[in-house]
Amino acid sequence: MYQVAYFLTRNASMFPNKCAVAYKGQALTYLELNQAANRAANGLMALGLNKGDRIALMVRNSLEFVILWYASQKAGIVPLPINLRLLSDEIAHIINDSESKALIYFSSFSKLALASVSCCPRVTHLIYKKDDDSPCEGTDLKSLLEWPDDSEPQVDIKGEDESVILYTSGTTGRSKGVMHTQQMVREYSYMMALESDPPNTPSSVLVQSPIFHLGGMQHIWRMAALSGTLVMVNKFLPEEILGAIEQYHVNELYVLPPILIKRLYDFPRWKEYDLSSVRCVMCTGGKCSQDIANMIFELFPGSKIRLSYGSTEIFGPTTAYISEDMMRTRPELATTIGTLNNQVELRLVDENMNDVPDGTPGEALVRSPMIFRGYLNMPEKSTELFEKDGYFHTGDVLRRTSDGYYFMMDRIKDMIKTGGENVFAQEVESILRDFDGIFDCAVIGIPDPEMGEAVAAAIVTNDGGRLDPIQFVNKCKEKMPGYRKPRYWCFMKELPTNSVGKIQKQTLREHPEWFEKIK
Repeated sequence: MYQVAYFLTRNASMFPNKCAVAYKGQALTYLELNQAANRAANGLMALGLNKGDRIALMVRNSLEFVILWYASQKAGIVPLPINLRLLSDEIAHIINDSESKALIYFSSFSKLALASVSCCPRVTHLIYKKDDDSPCEGTDLKSLLEWPDDSEPQVDIKGEDESVILYTSGTTGRSKGVMHTQQMVREYSYMMALESDPPNTPSSVLVQSPIFHLGGMQHIWRMAALSGTLVMVNKFLPEEILGAIEQYHVNELYVLPPILIKRLYDFPRWKEYDLSSVRCVMCTGGKCSQDIANMIFELFPGSKIRLSYGSTEIFGPTTAYISEDMMRTRPELATTIGTLNNQVELRLVDENMNDVPDGTPGEALVRSPMIFRGYLNMPEKSTELFEKDGYFHTGDVLRRTSDGYYFMMDRIKDMIKTGGENVFAQEVESILRDFDGIFDCAVIGIPDPEMGEAVAAAIVTNDGGRLDPIQFVNKCKEKMPGYRKPRYWCFMKELPTNSVGKIQKQTLREHPEWFEKIK
């Protein structure tokens, strides 16, 4: 059986009364979730949606999202989770490109949803969930969730069948549909269960990131594979996060990006909550740091930090669990992306496709059962990124230590070529974040008449002010070679980010006028 939904069906039989998913005081057991998914699946099929059809989801973190996810998997219908921060024309592109036949939306997104679908002629079904008083069109989702038939759908699901299509952020052009099969998702679910600490141990995981993003969505699969509990919130509000940890005895906290940990640490009443259940904090979507690591160990004594690497195209090739003791002896591990997982092969190569030695940065090529099938409607682009032997070009520059730990250096497209030298932006950022007074930063290359490109730093200070240029320059001279030090800077209240908190460097590159030369 290749169904991703197998884990849910299994748990409904083995652990019917165990809490599967919780959100804002509401919860479903595995039996209840399985029955709800069966009803919704049978309802969708009764509307005329069949195996292989695609449906767009404009649904926030909620019990309904999890139900619809498993309903689609049981019916063989392919969900397309939509980034709720996109504009209507961007959403219309996704719906048309995927040839989606249905759009399911919350009424709070009604205006955006209806504007998007107005130019999508292939959409034959609108399905809405009332969560405010906005006018809606279509079928009430309630009718599907209350469908009278809760029997298991009899649909032949194969490993090569599509499970989900996830669209990239589209920062360098139109977003691309990344196709994942049933087998890929199930293989990843198994791997996440095996790579947990301890392996295959049921746990309660709290997710704050948008579940339409792979970073959050993966925990729907992981929860079922581990027979654990998924706890969801919509926003990173310290009081809500801490309260949910205490209420549901959360074992694992998923944080994206890691800098959000500072919000918990700076919350004046965090010591009033019982946080003793937390044994692991998973940090992705940005670099951890020694300061963030120290905050985690103070908030959650005895816990470990789970660091990993992945993308929309690749499911988790590396993982590491870092303890406080490991941090004391090897503080540099705060910024690792882990060691190689089972069933994954990874090469680091130079521009001539030669393998590079340990300690030398190189592009990561990955071969694994957990790599995407290809980009939807873009066969040439898909072929271009795969070598004949199955290795995929990630576009990420990594460095490997002699004992097998990997470190992210940069994206190839983010590498700065200045005065004939290559500068890794992330390497400069890591140094700058340790400077007194700097809360966060982003380093890019901007056009320069002398150097071709010059290193430029967008800086967020602790007090919202500016830094002394002389002290800054002197500090840079101490910590890095001259060609790496920033020649331009700008000061911002916050860095531009996308819907999942990742810094949008493209926005900075589009505005070189924001930067001034450091004098």
